[in-house]
Amino acid sequence: MDQKKIGSFLQKLRKEKELTQGQLADRFNVSDRTISRWETGVNMPDLSILIEMSDFYGVEIEEILDGERKSETMNDELKGTLLKVADYNQMKNLQVTKAGNIAFGAVFATAVIAIVVQILITKNIMITIGETVILLVGGGAYLFLIVKNGVWDSACNVKDNRVTSFVISLVCGLAFSALLYVILRAQVDHAAIISGTFFAGITVIGYAVIRALSTLSKKNKK
Repeated sequence: MDQKKIGSFLQKLRKEKELTQGQLADRFNVSDRTISRWETGVNMPDLSILIEMSDFYGVEIEEILDGERKSETMNDELKGTLLKVADYNQMKNLQVTKAGNIAFGAVFATAVIAIVVQILITKNIMITIGETVILLVGGGAYLFLIVKNGVWDSACNVKDNRVTSFVISLVCGLAFSALLYVILRAQVDHAAIISGTFFAGITVIGYAVIRALSTLSKKNKK
């Protein structure tokens, strides 16, 4: 299969419709850059999009994959089968993603609880600095992978919107601020003020990070 040839054919079909890359991107709900990568042969459209393209351009999927027109037409039964295959693949991928998320979440939560317990017992955050660094590196790597693969919404298992993001950042900020207050109250004056300021800052930063991760994930998914 010659991706360059397929890309040239996709470009030819688009120009026959007298569409710009931007207009075609809007039609298939992808970015302009994605259309460009298809037409230069860098990437290939997903199977579900190929089926939509065959209907939109009035050509067979086989013709698209061959990079040239043929005289035969694809029957509706085969199209239905391919759509079912695409849906099945999507379902299996989602199941694998969710299983991985649950496993990682369990390990991550256990590690966080262990660190918090140590801090509460010793009242010394420095004693867990090594474990905290490892946890942050692991969490950062996980976030990078799910955002890179565009599966942030599947990983979160919650509705992705601004209200949800705010609630999550608020709850997490409150939890960390409460922990900070417990550590500081016996060591410094104005522990409540320091913890309150930390709460406001970490909540705002947390919200901004969550929305940024969601936006990047959606772009990569497209």
